[in-house]
This record gives sequence, C-alpha cells and structure tokens, in this order.
Amino acid sequence: MINKMQSGLGVDGGTTPVRYFGGDLKRSSFVLLSLQLALVLLVMQQYRIEEASGLLRIAPLILLGFLVHAWLPRIYRLPFFLLLTLVAIVLNFGFVHGIMLIGLGVGLIGLCHLPVPFYVRVGLLLVVGVGLASIRAEWIQTRWTALPTLVLPVLGAMFMFRLAIYLYELRHEKQPATLWERLAYFFMLPNLFFLLFPVIDYQTFRRTYYDQSAQDIYQKGILWVFRGVTHLLLYRFIYHHLVLAPAEVVNLGGVIQYMLTTYLLYLRISGQFHLIIGILCLFGFNLPETHHLYFLASSFTDYWRRINIYWKDFMMKMVYYPVFMRVRRLGMFWGIGLATVVVFFGTWLLHSYQWFWLRGAFPVTATDGLFWGILGLLVVINALREARRGRKRTLGTKAWSFRGALQYTVQVVGMFVFIMVLWTLWSSTSVREFVTLLKVGIRGDLQSWILLGGGLLGIVFLGVLIQYLGSRGWILSLAGGQPSSRWAMVLTFAGTLGLLGMSQLRQQGWLPGQIAPLMASLSEERLNQRDEALMERGYYEGLLNTDKYTSTLWKVAWKPKEWGMALEPLFTRQTNDMAVKELVPLSDVIFNRARLRTNRWGMRDKDYEQAKPPQTYRIAVLGASHAMGSGVADEEVFEAILEERLNREHAGGVYERYEVLNFSVTAYSLVPIVYVHDQKVTSFRPDAIFYVLHPGEIERTLTKLNSIIRHNFPIPYPGLRQIIEQAGVHGEMTEVEIQRRLRPYGEEVIRWGYGQLATAARAYGARPVWILLPMPEAMPGEAEEAAYLEKLAHEAGFVTIKLEGVYKGEEVSSIIVAPWDWHPNAKGHALVADRLYQELLKQNIALELGLKSLEKDVSVDRIATEN
Repeated sequence: MINKMQSGLGVDGGTTPVRYFGGDLKRSSFVLLSLQLALVLLVMQQYRIEEASGLLRIAPLILLGFLVHAWLPRIYRLPFFLLLTLVAIVLNFGFVHGIMLIGLGVGLIGLCHLPVPFYVRVGLLLVVGVGLASIRAEWIQTRWTALPTLVLPVLGAMFMFRLAIYLYELRHEKQPATLWERLAYFFMLPNLFFLLFPVIDYQTFRRTYYDQSAQDIYQKGILWVFRGVTHLLLYRFIYHHLVLAPAEVVNLGGVIQYMLTTYLLYLRISGQFHLIIGILCLFGFNLPETHHLYFLASSFTDYWRRINIYWKDFMMKMVYYPVFMRVRRLGMFWGIGLATVVVFFGTWLLHSYQWFWLRGAFPVTATDGLFWGILGLLVVINALREARRGRKRTLGTKAWSFRGALQYTVQVVGMFVFIMVLWTLWSSTSVREFVTLLKVGIRGDLQSWILLGGGLLGIVFLGVLIQYLGSRGWILSLAGGQPSSRWAMVLTFAGTLGLLGMSQLRQQGWLPGQIAPLMASLSEERLNQRDEALMERGYYEGLLNTDKYTSTLWKVAWKPKEWGMALEPLFTRQTNDMAVKELVPLSDVIFNRARLRTNRWGMRDKDYEQAKPPQTYRIAVLGASHAMGSGVADEEVFEAILEERLNREHAGGVYERYEVLNFSVTAYSLVPIVYVHDQKVTSFRPDAIFYVLHPGEIERTLTKLNSIIRHNFPIPYPGLRQIIEQAGVHGEMTEVEIQRRLRPYGEEVIRWGYGQLATAARAYGARPVWILLPMPEAMPGEAEEAAYLEKLAHEAGFVTIKLEGVYKGEEVSSIIVAPWDWHPNAKGHALVADRLYQELLKQNIALELGLKSLEKDVSVDRIATEN
C-alpha cells in the first residue's frame, strides 16, 4: 500500500483518490479547519479579545499564515513560521525597533554558540545581561528612547528563561538541532503580544513538533484558542460584575465574594496561556497543556503539579534536580526537603526578576514573601510525607466508595478554600489590609456562618454525587482534557456561532434590557469602576498595585517611566491642608509629553489680574486632571478653546470680554475643590463657577477624604467634621478600614460638598454650574450614577449640564492620550469644548452670559418679564 503521508495521495474506501495539503492534510479537513479558525478569530474581533496587546491587529496575519503553512511541504514549515514571526515583529514594532529586537535576539543566540569554553559563554551572557538590565532600569541612557520601554520588555519575555534552558540543553545536546529549530524556539509568534509567557522547554518544543497527525494538532490548537476566549470572557464577567473593592466588604458574605473573585481572576492567565499554546499548535507545535483543573487540586503537591505546569517543570529541571543531586548524601528525606525549599525561594525571586524585565521594577514585598513561603513550606511538608509513606498508585479504575469519594471531595474543597485565602493575602497591598479583611469575616453573625457551612456541605454533597455518576459511566465534561477531533470541531462551531449570534443581537438592539448591558461588558476590554478609581489614584498618588496581574490594570503598567506621577514634583507641591497639593506658580515643564505652563497664581492658564476688569464675564473652572488637561498642550485644553471661541464670537456685545480661569489640579475631587474655592477662587470674583466632574464621583471623593484623614490635615468645616465623627474614623486606621467606614456616608459627603460650594458661590453673586464630563469610554452604571448626582446637584442649587455622548461615534483609541492613559487628547478636548459651548448657548439666560446668538431671545424674555 502506498503511504498516504509520503505520496500525497490516499485511498478513500479503496477507490476514491483523496488530495492532501502539504502531504498530510485532506482538502476537506483543511477547509473545515480554516473555517473554524476564521470563526474563532472573528469572535475575538467582535469581543475585542486582548485588543490592548495588539493581537487583533495581527489576527489576519495568523489566519493567512496558517493557510499558507498548512499547504507547504513539511520541510519549509519551520522557516516559514520564523519568517512569519519576523514579519509580525516589524509590523507590530516598526522597522527600526523591529530590527533592533531581532538583532539583539540573534546576538544573544550567537553568544551561546561562540567557539570558546562553556563558562566563558556564560560569563559573556551575564555581562551582556547586566548591561541590558541597566538599560531596562534606565540607569544607562541611550539615544534610542524606546529601547528600555518597548524593545527590552519583549526581548526579556522571549529570552529571560528560555536562554537558561537553551544553554542547559546545549551543553547536554545529543542530537543537534537545525538552525530553524533554534531560532523558532526564541522567536515564537504569540510572544510578541503576550509578555507573560509560559516557560516552554526546549526539548519539549522540539520533540512535540508534528508528533501526531497534522489534523489532530491543528484541531487541538483551534479548540484551545477557543477555550482561551471562553476563559477570558468568564474573567470579564467576574471582573465587571462580581469583583468588590476592599472597602465594599462589610460582612462575611462580602469577604467570601472578595476572596473568591480575587482567586478566579487568575482565569485571565489561564485564558492567555490557552491562546498562546493554541496558536503554536496551529503551526505544528503539539505542546502539552499549561494548566490542568487546578481548582480541583486535592493536596499542596497536587496543586503545584496542576497550576502553571510549565513553570513547575522548569523549576524541577533547572533547580530541584541539580540541588537534590548535590544534597542527596544527606538522605532522601533531607534531599527532597532542601531541594523543595530552594525551588520556592527561587520561584519568589524569579517572579520578581520576571517583573523587572516586563515592568522595569523588582518588587520584593511582604505579601509576596509570605505567599511563596507559606505555599513552599506546605508543599515541602506534603512532599516529605509522600516520600515517607509513598504516593498511592493504583492500576486500572478504582472502585467507587462513599468514604473515598467523601474524603477526596473534602480534600478538594478544603484545598480550594485555603488557596483562595492565601491568594487573597498575595493580592493584598499589605499584611495589615489582609488581617483587617479577615476581621470583617470573623465578626460575621451566626446566621452568616451557618449559611457558609451549609453551602460548603452542599458543595461536598455535589462532589460526591458527581463522582458516583462518573463511576456509573456518565460523561460530565463537555470536552475533557483531549476530546476527539470530531467532538472538538462540533464544540468550536457551536460555541463560535453562538457567541457571534449573541454579538449580532446586541449590536441590533434585540437583547432584553438586563442582558444587553451584560453582553456589552463582555464585548469590550475596559476597566471596571473600581479600577477606574484605582488607576487615577495610582497615577497621582502611587497607589496602583498591578504586581499580581489580577485585573485589567495590568495594561497601564506598561506606561513609560517619564509619565504621570513621576513628573508631578516638577510642577506641584504639597500644601499640608485640605487641598493636599497645588500647582507651583510660573512652572514651565513637559508633562506627559505636552507643554504645561502655570501663571503667577498657580493656574494652568494664561495670566489674569486678580481684580476682574470692567465689562468682563469671568468663569472659574474647578476640576481634576481632565479639566486641567493632562497630556495635552496649554492651548488644547477645552477651557482655553472655549474662552477663545466666546471672545471670538461674542466679545463686544453685552460683555467686552470673557475670561475662563482654570483652577483645576490633578487628582482633585469635591472636598479639595470646596476648600480651594473658599481659599483662592473667591478673591477673583467670578460670575460663574464650573464644577467639572466625571463618573466615579463618590468613590473619588471618599478616597481623597480618606487621604486627608490619614494625614491629619485640619478640617475647618463643622459639617464635614460631624460626618467623620459619625463614621468613627481617624488617622491611625488603615486606608481600607477608613474607606469601609466612610462608604455608608458617601451621599452625606456629596450633599455637604455640593451645598457648601453652591452656597459659597451664590454668597458673592456667582452662579454655580455642575458639569458632568463622561469618560472616553462609558462604564457600567454610569447613566444611573449621573442621574443620581445630577439630582443632588440640582437640590443644592446648581445649574446642571451633562455632556453625555460627547465622544459618540469616535473610536476610543482616537480620543485618548495613550493606550495606558485614558485622559482625552487634543481631539477629545476639542469635542468637549464644542459641546460645552452648545450647552452654554442653551443656558444663556440662566447664566446671564449675554451671548449674541441668543440676544433676540433675551430681549423677548425681558419684555415678557416686564409685562
């Protein structure tokens, strides 16, 4: 019989010729696989999966690359995969930066092959590594500004662990690899978009290349990409709808929800790793799974074996076995114990080393140390126990028994709960925050504890039932670990068509009212409301914590070092009062790559006399970074554009000129604004004050009040002091505890602030105006919050203006300063200025602006009033 794999011809039913692509794939299979891949990539486009990483921009190249790669003869596939990666590098990073990345990578590989002793090669690599690390940390400056922040993070993701494995294998290599194998191992296509990358073993990479039929490998890859998409969609649902801020946790139920969702956010990593390995399978690399049902681990060593399997294999190969071989003379018991301790200590340090290359910082925190220390200690104890007693091994299928099923289920549930708590410790900003969270749970009432116990018993019962049904032949998994190619194809077609159908129903507006917002949150990669507030706090106050990779906040971690908070000392100073900080007068700096100048009064504005000139209508703008104009030039801020237009179109009418004074400062919120108004603005005697805010008003206000309380700044307002006393907070408490206690008083603080600001403005004849400026991308619940705040502002006596829909029809990327900074750019400010101008025309009479375009209406109104 002619070998079908070699001849390219096969026999179907003994008579019908069947054509094969690339010598190993039927035409019909090729069409079905291509259609599945196209549908999966279309789902990724519709739901904007990993859009920020740049994956979607290159998705067409992946599809085209797969079509060509599957058609090519086997001998040309590795070179083509490498060529595809190099093309993607240039397309994604530009020619100069792309060539720089490729050149540095090839240079590092070349050092490994120098014809000198092994230890010399290692020494040279260490010297080069130290040099690159110094550039990454920006201790050494280069003429290429993008080298430390753009090129080196990607180079580090590709080489920081792979290079060590490669050197190890190079020294023990028995069967030399081809040039294409060596280069492809380092230049893997998905690594361009996923910097947090599984540590792929070199020998496994080579050994699994087309070790099964091409159809099975490709089908597995498509299914795993689809699985990754489902993991990421589930992550989005949890992130947007279930995650709580620490301050929102007020009872035992909240503690459980907070811990559970914190742990489940790891689905983002497992989802990304599925995408990575799935894409590699599309090009013949039949790599094994990276995670295996880690939520069902039954012991500490079992958990270590199931989660991030590639990391475990790397540490065993590079650390555990070498250490064990050196200390085994102490005996098996001590050898296992010491080697395991070194593995977890190394994991802690290498975790920080990894983040150094990706983020430019080397975090070594107490919570990191406790997490890896506790987990390592328990794995050591578990491993020694197994070594002493021996792991139970059985041949064949073990007979079901109630006692065995119950014991196993209790172990799984107990392990899950313990890891959930330990993960929460790791994700906490401090040990004190974690302990405070535990205290909230311990103080839970008896009913809550009974419900918790009942829930755990119910889960145990369900686990026993599932094991019983499984022993009776029931198939309780949709796909299992390795489903057949036919079943994988059915799952992929059904899943992708279902998701595309839901997306179309959402876009056509045919989904019910409660489901539409849910689908919208799944269809966009954006921050939730909690992290919107955290991003601003971190941006201005250094509170951003993204080390644990547990939220979408990881996106802003890639911003350049010369951005945001690091530059604020150039033009801001602390005030040690309720304002917290202010702009330094007569500053002239570059802030977020834009020129920022202040006048003699400490405003980001041109110079004005303190006394208002005759026949002048003066407006005072009070707000935070959006109103101050973070990331845009002085003349591009919406208040400057508005002032220019008012004077161009209306000066010389009722008023000779219009002045718009910008008192806004980064990170301001309602409480500092009330204080600044009373201390500074009143002396300029404006005719109107524009209080500019955006969604998340209550959260930001309480956060800033929290900071004022913790710093023990004097509070000269009896009404606000009374609210603080009622909340029972003081400066010695933790940030989270203060925020938790203040939260029930959020409305009272807003009412106090609105009332104080409006009353003080009216006292000297100014008209208070409340202006809601939306974020460049709408957040869930934004409309409800806006209506609620507008009601409070109206009750306080404000004229209210909502700029809803000001960015409608614009791509978010076209109206923001940078991918890591969602402040509006020059185009966004121009849209705001135009819309605000239109709203002022509508409010001309109420604010007595004297605008020419409505002069006739004003006269009619006056006649009607006189009559």
